[in-house]
This record gives sequence, C-alpha cells and structure tokens, in this order.
Amino acid sequence: MYRKILVVEDDYLQASEYRRAFEAQHCIVFGPVSNEQEAVKILEAEVPDFAIVDLNLGNGMSFAVADALVEQEVPFCFATGYECKDIPAEFSTFPCFSKPIDPPHLIATMEKIFA
Repeated sequence: MYRKILVVEDDYLQASEYRRAFEAQHCIVFGPVSNEQEAVKILEAEVPDFAIVDLNLGNGMSFAVADALVEQEVPFCFATGYECKDIPAEFSTFPCFSKPIDPPHLIATMEKIFA
C-alpha cells in the first residue's frame, strides 16, 4: 500500500535521506519542504498519511506545521537537533527523534503507527 508522506526539513542532506528511505518503501513523498509556509500550503491541498517535521526550520522553533497536522489528524514525528523535552505538552504524544535519525528507525516508527 502506498502512503503519502510529507517531509518538512531544512537540512538538504537529511531531507534527501528521508525522501530516499520513504521512496524505497514505495511511499509518495511531498517535499521535502524547508519552511513552514510551503508545508502549510501543501497541507491545504493534500492530506498526507504521515509526516516528519523538523522543529527548527532556520527561524527558531515554531509549531504551525504540527498544529496543521493535528487539525487534519495526520500522525507525524518530530526531528530535532534540540532536546525532545523542549516540545510543548500538547505534542507530547508524537514521537520525537534527535538528529541524525537513522532512516530504518524512522520507517519502523511509521510502520508501527499504522500497525
């Protein structure tokens, strides 16, 4: 089954690695996008099955993408160079990974969500 995945990541190498990992699982990947505005624009047009969201897209931490995903009931995980404890309580049920993320671990997390 094909899943639609949104990748929101401003680090080109990380984003490319995530994209390749998802595509190897026969997923359709939206992005990667490197800013909140692009991500929200995609979410207005298409609802993914899963997303990975970098906490800091170059302008400090912001949660507009996470808010939009919650509103659309899309499961997602955070990727961060910070500590996961810095995530607000309202997002505490979503997985958080410290970078760099091992792509097989990311895929396993997604599969676990859909199991």
